[in-house]
Amino acid sequence: MLAIAVAVGGAGCHHASNTSSPRLVLDGRPRYADDQGVVTTLDSQHIVLDGKRSHRLTDKVRVFATATMEPVPLSGRLGQYVQLGLKGDTIAWVATFTAIVQLPGTPRLAFHIGTLERVDAKRRAIFRDGTVLALDEEAAAPPSVPVKVRADIDVDLHRIRELVQLSD
Repeated sequence: MLAIAVAVGGAGCHHASNTSSPRLVLDGRPRYADDQGVVTTLDSQHIVLDGKRSHRLTDKVRVFATATMEPVPLSGRLGQYVQLGLKGDTIAWVATFTAIVQLPGTPRLAFHIGTLERVDAKRRAIFRDGTVLALDEEAAAPPSVPVKVRADIDVDLHRIRELVQLSD
């Protein structure tokens, strides 16, 4: 079993493409993931997402919870929804979300609770903690932001199905 606990220091992440060199800085700047999905295979050298896409791990990977930005161990993330930042073909960072929930007759969902700062022109929800998630075409953005929300993420479509406004 892989047990990687890492210290996350600094402040956000810059994004370019899959060949970029993302510098992880957790200060709330948007973190544009290079890939995302459900961890279906996890060993000391690779993470496989959705049973299809394999990415290489090193001992330098930084793993953190999206809601708190605190370091978390990579072990135990099997079956969990994650976002990845890549440096070439190697994983630079892993942002973890909740365990997946599926009620009868509904899609598989993961959740993110945070303060929605804005929805950009590409219908991406950008949160105060730096999380960036695509909105489904039918998902309505709140009329005013910033606002605390629960994002219901369809893990098969990699999109927010619904934003539920929460009271402070």
